[in-house]
This record gives sequence, C-alpha cells and structure tokens, in this order.
Amino acid sequence: MKRFAGFVVLIVLQLGAAVGWLAYGAEKEKTRGEPWAVRMELSAQELQMQENLALWYNLKLADSGDGKSGEGYEEILFLEDGIMCSIEFPQVRMELPVWHGARGKQPVGLTHLAGTALPMGGKGNHTVLVCREEGICAMALPQKGDRFVVHILGNTIAYRVCDADATGRKPNVPKGEPEKDLCSIWIRRERDWVIVRGTREQP
Repeated sequence: MKRFAGFVVLIVLQLGAAVGWLAYGAEKEKTRGEPWAVRMELSAQELQMQENLALWYNLKLADSGDGKSGEGYEEILFLEDGIMCSIEFPQVRMELPVWHGARGKQPVGLTHLAGTALPMGGKGNHTVLVCREEGICAMALPQKGDRFVVHILGNTIAYRVCDADATGRKPNVPKGEPEKDLCSIWIRRERDWVIVRGTREQP
C-alpha cells in the first residue's frame, strides 16, 4: 500500500512539473523577445559575473584535457532552482529547461553533463546535454539539418544538427575540436541512445 501511495505521489509531481512548463510556454508566447536571464531577474553585475565564471571554467576544462569537472562547477550557472539555461527547438515551437549537472535527474527537460563545456559557445568547446526520451518529448527529437537554440545569460546560441545516430550503449564523453563550437544532445531511449551533434551557426 505504501509503495502504491509513493507511486501516486511521483506521478502527481511529474504531472505538476509538466503542467508548470506548459504554463511557462504559454506565458513565453507573450514575452518571446525577452532573454531567458532577464526573466530570472538577474542584475547586470550577476550576469557578467556568471558569464566570466563560465568562460573561466571552460578554459580550465580545455587546458586540463582530462574531461573532469573542475573547481567551482557546482556554483557556476546554478541559477533559478538549478536551471542552467534553456534550449529551444524552433521546428516544433518548444522550449525546455536545461538543469545543472549538480542538480540530478529531472522529469522535464535536459541536464548538462558534468565534465563537458558549459553551454557558453566558443571554438574548442563541446557541450553535452542529456535527457530521457520522455524528458524531451518525442516530437522534439532533432533531425539532421534541424536547428536548436541555447538561451543563456541573455545570449542566444544557435546550432545546426550535423549528425543524428543511434547507438546501443552510452557514448564516451567527447573532446572539443579546436576549430569547432559543438553541442551534443544525448537522448536515452528504452533500448538505445540517440546522439545528436550540432555545430554552431555563424551569426
């Protein structure tokens, strides 16, 4: 009986999260031009501080070459209740939260993979965002040629999908490529993983 009650509570919490994000999406239609960070009411000084810390972290991560999350990761870009940024899929008019890797698994949206570059963009960086298929919604699964957009600290970074492949096992953490700005999405399905890799679009 207790196990059943716990299961019911879990379902209610997940439905609550989903309803909250649907309501956010409706509100977003009224404020589509506003940067994500502005909606979180960060001051100009806080925005600059977080951007500087994130860029510093990415430089240290690239210099280390070992793919391990560096000093201060838990505090950098740990914004509204653990949300790091958001990701938008223009093809289906959907925007989802990206949770900080120190936050743990969330029922809705994606999670930044610790040990990869923070999603600030820049040549040599390779960011990885992870989710389960139900966390991204099947209709939002990016296909080759699609665009997806990261909204972070008032900045907009657009990527074009260059590869979308399935693999039977969890992939290894990728390394950055010196002349490329990359963002990958790892989607966990019941029997395999879908690996979507995007390259930065030129402004």
